[in-house]
Amino acid sequence: MLKRFKSVRKMLIASVAACMLLAGGTSAFAAVVNETEPNDNVPLATNVNVGDTGVGVISNSDIDTWKFTATSTKTQSMMFISQGYVTGKAIAVIDVTNPFEYNYIYAAPYIHPSAGGVYVSFNTIAGHQYALLITADGPTAEPYHFILYP
Repeated sequence: MLKRFKSVRKMLIASVAACMLLAGGTSAFAAVVNETEPNDNVPLATNVNVGDTGVGVISNSDIDTWKFTATSTKTQSMMFISQGYVTGKAIAVIDVTNPFEYNYIYAAPYIHPSAGGVYVSFNTIAGHQYALLITADGPTAEPYHFILYP
């Protein structure tokens, strides 16, 4: 079963990369960015760019905070993929430039690797900085990945 999941996961990532290239991107993924601890709040957040793939692991009572600057005013899309079974996963997006402008929260009772991931979309304003907060009920044994689509 694990072997089948790994091949399906590779196929999913390859398909996403191909679609992004066909959509006119110069590269499928601008960078793979690993979280840098501590990153439990916005000033310590790990920086990513639109188009990047973020990789992190939740430890006990951890909130992974990432930040990016929107390159355009649009509906931003993101795919969150967990390699291991995760309970109580929450993804929050906060407009740091104007916290009262827009906030988005996605809460999932659980994310199972066989589900193929969680697709999230939220509105962005060009030039605004956004914080992406990711947490879970407990530690994740395997890393999670997210892709901010260009």
